[in-house]
Amino acid sequence: ALVVLMAGPATNAATVGAIAREFGKRITGIYLAPMAGRRILFGWLFDLVAGQKFAPRQMVHTECHVTGILGGILLLGLFALFAGREIAARLRKQHEPTVSGDDVIVLRVGGMSCEGCMRNVRTALHAQRGVEHVDIDLASGKVMIRGHGFHELELREAVHEAGYTIESPE
Repeated sequence: ALVVLMAGPATNAATVGAIAREFGKRITGIYLAPMAGRRILFGWLFDLVAGQKFAPRQMVHTECHVTGILGGILLLGLFALFAGREIAARLRKQHEPTVSGDDVIVLRVGGMSCEGCMRNVRTALHAQRGVEHVDIDLASGKVMIRGHGFHELELREAVHEAGYTIESPE
């Protein structure tokens, strides 16, 4: 356990993923192989030197404390809350009207002031299901979205999450 804790930050999923993306699978393997070897070697050496001092002992828990029960109930309640929110969101999406065919929606987006803002809004909208083309007029703030099978509410939420507002049409 001590050896795993010592090498943990160097072999966590984020670090390994970043190395694999930047350098490829071969270099990642070269990076991980010596670490795995050192873990095995140092674990074996630790057991050889101090293994008898830290031999596991059998423990039996026969008491049930109120704090453990309350913690378990709280944890189950949180699981139920988050699962309920997820189910409710999916049910809401099923009942929303979809824009079908080659339809167009025009939204007026507030807060865009430059090309970077336009790129942010375009990227957020293109990430939504069914969006095929996005035209933006920076001067008027009008965004024309073309596609099929998308939800207007999802498009509005995507614009809002990108940091912009939807203004009412004039």
